[in-house]
Amino acid sequence: MQAFDKTDRNDDGFLTFKEIQKLLQAMNMRMDKKYAYDKYKQFTDVNGKGMTKNEFSKYYRDITSRSEINELFNRYTDGDELTVNNLKDFLTQEQKLHEITEANCKDLILLYEPNNELKASNCLGIDGFTNLLTSKHGEIIKFNHQKQYQDMTQPLCHYYIMSSHNSYPVILSIENHCSIEQQRKMAKYFVEILGDKLHKEPIDLSRSDAPSPEDLKYKVLVKGKKLKDENVADEEEVSEDEEDDLKLSDVAKQKLKEKRNGKKPKLAVELSRVVNLIQSTHFKSFADTKKNWRYFNMCSLAETKADGLVDDNASDLVEMNKKHIVKIYPSGLRISSSNYNPQTFWNVGCQMVTMNLQSPGTDTDLYFGRFSVNGDTGYYLKPEFLRDTNTPFDPRKKAKSNEKPAELIIKVISGQQIPKPDKSSKGEIIDPYVKIQIHGIPADRTTKSTKTISNNGFNPRWGQILKFKILNPELALVRFSVYDSDALSADDFIGQNTVPLNSIGEGYRHVFLVSENRETLFPASLFVHVTIKRP
Repeated sequence: MQAFDKTDRNDDGFLTFKEIQKLLQAMNMRMDKKYAYDKYKQFTDVNGKGMTKNEFSKYYRDITSRSEINELFNRYTDGDELTVNNLKDFLTQEQKLHEITEANCKDLILLYEPNNELKASNCLGIDGFTNLLTSKHGEIIKFNHQKQYQDMTQPLCHYYIMSSHNSYPVILSIENHCSIEQQRKMAKYFVEILGDKLHKEPIDLSRSDAPSPEDLKYKVLVKGKKLKDENVADEEEVSEDEEDDLKLSDVAKQKLKEKRNGKKPKLAVELSRVVNLIQSTHFKSFADTKKNWRYFNMCSLAETKADGLVDDNASDLVEMNKKHIVKIYPSGLRISSSNYNPQTFWNVGCQMVTMNLQSPGTDTDLYFGRFSVNGDTGYYLKPEFLRDTNTPFDPRKKAKSNEKPAELIIKVISGQQIPKPDKSSKGEIIDPYVKIQIHGIPADRTTKSTKTISNNGFNPRWGQILKFKILNPELALVRFSVYDSDALSADDFIGQNTVPLNSIGEGYRHVFLVSENRETLFPASLFVHVTIKRP
């Protein structure tokens, strides 16, 4: 073991208990000191030089043994290994993988069984079974949802689109405060640098819908204003009230207006020509949009204006978003770069819900969670009732759609190697508990928590069942989070993982934790059992 050799600085082949502690900490394994020492005494001669590599191997195997996994393993075998049929029974009965074949099971054995003899016999031992459950095939997101699984051939406005992303069609949103000369240079650079990747095809007026992400794969689209007539000189096109993309306060906008001496900003013909499929258009009213907009017209709305539309005209906003892209951006008053809840605007079908991604928190977790599936394409197909013009929808009215409610039942079984929170003032061992939140339509938003386990971050056992009734599963996100309970101050956040409900796999699953700064905390995880009941 390289870790053992690296810790054995004097190369004598032994590690003292103090060195063992350092080695375990380096492996992100924090446990009660007395428990670790008792196990140390069990596997070595405490009066000797220390623990040998062979003794450490046995010691490590013992402390990392997962009794809950052993119990599950023994349930499906009478011996020391799972046969192909045993494994198939487990995957179909527990994991609800009803289409799994014997050939698939053999492939999994080849992939996860470390023992060559068992592998040659098409059998899975306890180590291979543990590897399977802690792999991509055993994590909380369905394996087939980790890759691109959605239909990518629908119009662009039928998808939630991730901002600050760099795959599939990339959309450059231009906040234009440049002079005419600078705009011409900008357009020149777009054409020269992006080359064939820049989408330059003229608008097809015979179309009723925009091209799809698949049509535009690996292309770059420029979003911005467009002149009505590009055959004439530069026009005074952008009026003050049309600068919806400006993330400025009212005071800042007034100063900008004074600086221009009442003049409207001009738009260069060259810059206008690189804008095609995503043309920024001032939103006047839903009636105007329905009458005058084409598929290439879109608008940007500040969160305050968008909030008002959600409160007063949610169903109208839903209908507009079935045909046009709408970008929502944070208010200019968020000087600390705080965020809003993106779910509010996803509920009405808004595609480009932009965030201050540099600011950690629940809102940012939801954002990354929404796009954690579908192969990291940065695109997520909206539910059918947010695409079909014949299906009215209002998220405030408990989801009058074709979607049927679901019951989500999560048994939080255990945790593994939960780290101490950064900058924690508490002692060495944490007191963890799990919080599960549902984010979706207003009627579905709820939070439930487990009990607290005292002084055990290494392998806490909860064995607790949490149940949720979800009226609109297609819009729901499930956020798993772990906290360190503190009686004297606010509980410390440790890590989380957020997943769309429809992408959660059933059966025994591992939820791997991510820090508030989006850093993986592997191997820190939760072991859960998931059941999703639908009528």
